[in-house]
Amino acid sequence: MPRYGLKRLFLLLLIPASMIVILIATKNSAWVEEYFSRGLYIILCPAFTSLSGLFPFSVSELLIYGGILALIIITVRTVRNAVKDQDRRGYTVYTYVANIAVITAVLYACFVFGCGLNYYRVPFAQTAGLTVRESSPEELKALCTELVNKANTQSQYIAADENGETKLPVSDLQTADNAVAAMKSISKQYPFMRGLYSRPKPVLSSKLMSLANITGIYFPFTFEANVNVDVPDYAIPATMCHELAHQRGFMREDEANFISYMACRNSNNSYFIYSGTLSAISFAFDSLRGVDPAAYDELYGQLSEGIKQDFAAYNRYWHKYEGVVSQVSTSVNNAYLKANNQSDGVFSYGRMVDLMLAEYRQRNSLS
Repeated sequence: MPRYGLKRLFLLLLIPASMIVILIATKNSAWVEEYFSRGLYIILCPAFTSLSGLFPFSVSELLIYGGILALIIITVRTVRNAVKDQDRRGYTVYTYVANIAVITAVLYACFVFGCGLNYYRVPFAQTAGLTVRESSPEELKALCTELVNKANTQSQYIAADENGETKLPVSDLQTADNAVAAMKSISKQYPFMRGLYSRPKPVLSSKLMSLANITGIYFPFTFEANVNVDVPDYAIPATMCHELAHQRGFMREDEANFISYMACRNSNNSYFIYSGTLSAISFAFDSLRGVDPAAYDELYGQLSEGIKQDFAAYNRYWHKYEGVVSQVSTSVNNAYLKANNQSDGVFSYGRMVDLMLAEYRQRNSLS
């Protein structure tokens, strides 16, 4: 075996080494919080985003397509060489498999230190001083009532297109800059959220993301927040803040949703307040409908026609993309979340309601 091959194979040790780090993290959330999430990670993230932030496009998207193309070319070349030179066929196949294994090992290690460890940090509620407990239907209705009133108020300042649906007044890149400003706005309330945020990147192939039922994705290899901008406009600001919450190191979906809601709520931009509030309503209403259908019907009836139009447009949009690809993507995402310390899988997205209720009680001085 060539000497360089042995040296390269040593990189395979990154897989067990990274697994050991994850195993340690599962039992030591305080250690992860202090030494990684608020230590190494806040050094790594700005270093990478300072570079990727130099480009207005998604470097992640470019790397993904470049990687797929490179894999196809290398695979075709390997097959061709194996067929042409039968004497070296075994070595050709070995080199191909070894290279793929080594690249996988490096990528896995990068994933662990780019986001994987952050799944095991101290829960946001604990860090933020929020008391999460079982809530009564009355508390949930009170929260929903507050959200409905806020949404109706903000809807008066929202421009609509000819179909009555929200239309963002600025470009995707300007909206991305506004998302960064929104995230910075919550640092007064939550000082641990301070830090450098890079502009979330609109994805050129957003329709492909919709086909896979994806609204946004944090790419841990470039530390970029990537956003599907083909979805109805009203949802884009909240999605951008959600992905920036991941960039800040909060990988749990319920926490990223809550952080997005808080960032939008504290923004001085009506479109962000509106977007975050509608996102919160969608989660809170789902919970309310399960415990008090009459209250749900009552509050839904109080929503402005513009809000109802936006919700209807959102449902129509995603109905177009229902199919095998969407189902497979959801299953993969579910498996991914469960593998990363979110036992509820995709259903963990709904647990943000507990955080909203905890913040509601804290803000209103309720026990």
